[in-house]
Amino acid sequence: MADTLLDPAQGLQTEIEKSIKHRRTYELMDFRLAHIFLWASIIASFASSIIIASGLQTDKNKIFITIIAGIPGLIILVDKTFDFATRAVWGARFRIELEELRDKLVFKKIEPYEASKEFRELSKRHELAYAKIGFFAKNKSDQAVTDKK
Repeated sequence: MADTLLDPAQGLQTEIEKSIKHRRTYELMDFRLAHIFLWASIIASFASSIIIASGLQTDKNKIFITIIAGIPGLIILVDKTFDFATRAVWGARFRIELEELRDKLVFKKIEPYEASKEFRELSKRHELAYAKIGFFAKNKSDQAVTDKK
């Protein structure tokens, strides 16, 4: 039965690898969403301005133009609420620190027990930092503290 159990160092390394993969997935998603919202806002703002300026507005398409004109405001609200760009940066920092810890463990620069403690501290620190992003932040000073770390 003992042969089927993973070596504690190997188990920790596997857990760190899973966390790295998880962080990479969400980092990429947050990065893409930040850019999608930015470009959608720019395009909607530009399109509604062009339609109004060109005189293509009619009674039939008024509601459509109104919706397009309202999109940038909605996007700003969503972006400020979720703050995808800051979340992407947070995810990248977290992933990089996890990769550094994994490398220390793989190249035996740290004992498994110490690596485990460092992994828990790293996770705790980053989870607390995540709570200060977007609508989770109580105020802007919370977010500024997160940006400095």
